[in-house]
Amino acid sequence: ILIVLSSNLSDINTFDPKTSWAYYLDHVQDPGNMGAILRIADWYNINKVISSPDSVDVFSPKVIQSAMGAHNRVNMVTISPETLIESYSNHLISMSLDGKSIDGFKELSSGIIVIGNEGSGISQKIQDNSPYKIMIPRRGGAESLNASVACGIATHVLLNNQT
Repeated sequence: ILIVLSSNLSDINTFDPKTSWAYYLDHVQDPGNMGAILRIADWYNINKVISSPDSVDVFSPKVIQSAMGAHNRVNMVTISPETLIESYSNHLISMSLDGKSIDGFKELSSGIIVIGNEGSGISQKIQDNSPYKIMIPRRGGAESLNASVACGIATHVLLNNQT
């Protein structure tokens, strides 16, 4: 399944996870999170946001409102988890509570940061096919972070830790 949500098809076809950053949103359901993630992508000049078919519609009114114009600068595409794994499994960076601490994580200079569902996280199929699993160390008592907050922290740390 490939659904193009961009007016620039050549940009989607030329995306290279060996040289660029992107996000994959795995069953992200909250429109506020989707919009905030688009804004984070725009802020950090990550021009590719890929979502699973079961994620919230990137053009729903609440997503558009919370994205604050990011739709104009970020290319979006929808692909199935199977297509993601088949095409990009060597470049997946999954956010996981049992992953390696993101602090000092310097081995990556590009890839696809996978953000999971707000309640259930990243699907097991994607986790099983991700060569990189990272986690944001917890200091307090919260069980989890909001999906867009985790996305922002991970993006900031990964992009600033590049060697």
